[in-house]
Amino acid sequence: EVERDVRAVMAVMSARGLPISGLLEQLSTCLSCAGYTLCRTIALGANPGDKVFSRLRHEFLQLVNPATGTHVCVDTAFRSNFDTPHPTARFAAVLAAVPDVIVASRIALLTLVQLLCGEMALSFAE
Repeated sequence: EVERDVRAVMAVMSARGLPISGLLEQLSTCLSCAGYTLCRTIALGANPGDKVFSRLRHEFLQLVNPATGTHVCVDTAFRSNFDTPHPTARFAAVLAAVPDVIVASRIALLTLVQLLCGEMALSFAE
């Protein structure tokens, strides 16, 4: 149900010629109006004062499906978090199979992140 609602918002934005860059904001508004309890989460990639990773910042939605009470994460730029400059053919193929917009339970998301990090480590090792 959540994925259907996310895809519907994306389709409306596409039909209206609106940029996908505003997708997270539109989803926040539309899903909230549809009755979802949500939290817009900002994950920072560094400790305060750490200049090396100070620019890492990632936003996604955490929401509760009102019909089932299940917790779901919605990430509108998921795949881009795993982009590397010179991936192996294997990692490039794995990453190509990952959607940019993802709707998943926390456990499914954790499993996918662990898998992708493992594949990324193999790519770096080669």
